[in-house]
Amino acid sequence: MDYHSGVIKFDITPQQTIVIVGRYRTDSGFTKMGVYSNNLDNEFLLVLAHNHSIIEVDWSNQIKPTILTKYSVPDNAWIVDMWVN
Repeated sequence: MDYHSGVIKFDITPQQTIVIVGRYRTDSGFTKMGVYSNNLDNEFLLVLAHNHSIIEVDWSNQIKPTILTKYSVPDNAWIVDMWVN
């Protein structure tokens, strides 16, 4: 996760080469990230958060991610940790 450009999903091949397989671009300044996948191939849910909102993204299709849910965070609240289930 990069604060200024978003999230990059990559694989490491048996030859120890890094291959970028997906990129979720955003400049929203997310500071927390959670990931859920039952096998890292077919289903991939990404949750991103900062002081103002939490969004859940279905990133199963790396070319066209879909925002599933967006939650607002109340004023003066802060996020310590996130768990994706």
